[in-house]
Parts: sequence; structure tokens; C-alpha cells
Amino acid sequence: MFPLHVNANSTNKSNPIWVDEDDEFIYKDTYFSLVAETLFFHDRFDFQSALMVPGIFVTEKTYKPVIMKHAFVMVALPHFLSALRDLGLKTFHPYIKEDYDNETNDFVRLKMIAEEVERLCKFSYRDWE
Repeated sequence: MFPLHVNANSTNKSNPIWVDEDDEFIYKDTYFSLVAETLFFHDRFDFQSALMVPGIFVTEKTYKPVIMKHAFVMVALPHFLSALRDLGLKTFHPYIKEDYDNETNDFVRLKMIAEEVERLCKFSYRDWE
């Protein structure tokens, strides 16, 4: 069955954060989400101010697995998971290795994320249970 790819079919959502029936099967039929947030590179250019700016930007891409209590690996800015925890949310450490969250080198962080996804994809059904 692996690799397994899941695609949602929903259209015309009035609020992208809402989880509807088209979304629910994704979380019920998978063990974790790989969430690619809007921002990844830690030094980004703000075109309005013409400055390099830091910042965490949380979108519906993150909120959906949180709402569904679904394990996730984030492809996001460094310290993104720390920011979620500061908001009072729980993440999935120690089940998911979250060391990548502290890595400020974007390319090293991406490699660490890929390695964690590979590790999780090798789990057996029994491992997930």
C-alpha cells in the first residue's frame, strides 16, 4: 500500500480552516501530516518595508491537523513548533523527533525534516499502534 497519496476533493469552502467531511477521511486514513507552511526561509524580504524581517505566520495548513489532533511534521520557519507551544498547543514530541525546529540553517532543517519523514514512513502498523 505504500507510498499512499491522499487528495481532498472539496471546493467552495467559505472558511479554509473549517474541516468538512471531505477533509475528515484524510486524517482518519493517515498516521501523520507533512505540513508545508507559507514561510520556510528564516530570512525573508518584506516588500512593503524593504527590510529583512523575522516572524512566525500560522495558517489553516497548520490549524487543520491541530483541530483534528493529527500528528504532524512542519516544513516551516525555525522555532515554529516552539511558537505553537507558546500559544498553548501541544506537539508530538517524543513520538516525532522535533530537533529540526531548532535548526536555523534552512537547508539543514529541510534535510532533517526529510529524514524524520523517512523514519516515520518506515514504521509498521504495529509501530504506529
